[in-house]
Amino acid sequence: MLIEGVAPSPVTFLGALGSCEGAASLRFGRMLHERILEARMESNVRVASAIVSMYGRCGSIAEARATFDRLPNRNRVTWNGMLAAALVTMYAKCGELHLAKKVFDECPSWNKDAIAWTAMILAYARNGHPKEAIKLLPLMDSQGIHTDKVTFVNILDACGSITDVKLGRSLHKLLEEEQAEMDVHLGTSIVGMYGRCGSLDRAREIFHSMRDKDTFTWNTIIAVHSHNGDPRGALELFRLMELQGERPDRLTCTCVLAACGHAGLVADARYHFVSMRESYGVEAGVDHYACMADLLARSGKLEQAEELIHAMPFEPHIHLWTSLLGACNVHKNVEIGIRVSKHVDELLPDSSCGQVMLRNVLLSGTRKSGSSALKDS
Repeated sequence: MLIEGVAPSPVTFLGALGSCEGAASLRFGRMLHERILEARMESNVRVASAIVSMYGRCGSIAEARATFDRLPNRNRVTWNGMLAAALVTMYAKCGELHLAKKVFDECPSWNKDAIAWTAMILAYARNGHPKEAIKLLPLMDSQGIHTDKVTFVNILDACGSITDVKLGRSLHKLLEEEQAEMDVHLGTSIVGMYGRCGSLDRAREIFHSMRDKDTFTWNTIIAVHSHNGDPRGALELFRLMELQGERPDRLTCTCVLAACGHAGLVADARYHFVSMRESYGVEAGVDHYACMADLLARSGKLEQAEELIHAMPFEPHIHLWTSLLGACNVHKNVEIGIRVSKHVDELLPDSSCGQVMLRNVLLSGTRKSGSSALKDS
């Protein structure tokens, strides 16, 4: 674009900045920032917010703050909710909650829009302070900022993550008092919150009361049954999902395989793994292979698990090999353990993880057979 003499627009820069993620993208992000400075677009609030967010995602807090501090005349125009939200989100993701709060408090009240309030609420919720997040809701309302469903969905998700059912129940009650419209997204979040907090009966009750359900709703209720030690209940819900004409997706198949794994249903898992492409048009992905390999390994079918990992059309992840190596220890299979440990060593050359795990396998094999496997190794 630059070679052909076409000047990038703010939209172009926004898209490019949004693609930067992680330390590996920092150099490219800096180059984009230089081009933005040359084009004199840094005063554009949306572009400035995107720069701040980019540096945050790439792990450079100092450059993010410096970008903000360089903005000319941080007044009602530049010191707006979008910028505040970008900084708050960045600090929160880095665990710097006190700095996130400082930025939020510094933002003039007239510029704290729903985006800024939601960012601060999520900063509290996702950093283990959901009660502080809840306290901001009435303050937000007193400023004339309406709490939207996105805010509620995110706080419910946070309550589920820290398994605080009491707080989640309070938020649910608040929603009922405000007579909030229980659409599919909000309803699914409530189901997930109760399920992850261990209130499976309440999760089922909310699920069955929902008028509209989508695939994600079904995935959620199936997953929370498996999570709460009821894999057979999860599989029954999967069959009900099919009967009601809801088409399973990749996540559904992962949930079903995980449920089979929790229940030790090898034959059922193998059937679903093989048939999901033909039945639902779902190609097996890394998660599906991982679920299947883990189940085979835990069931003592170590050779089949090893063969499946080698047959994967992807590069096997380290967790697949360490999981199989752990299963070799449980089932005292020295021969496969030695082979698998070599893969662990290749993927973790600077770690003794593979050798430590292999030693445990050799010891377990020695105890089982009384052989000198440990000495021979």
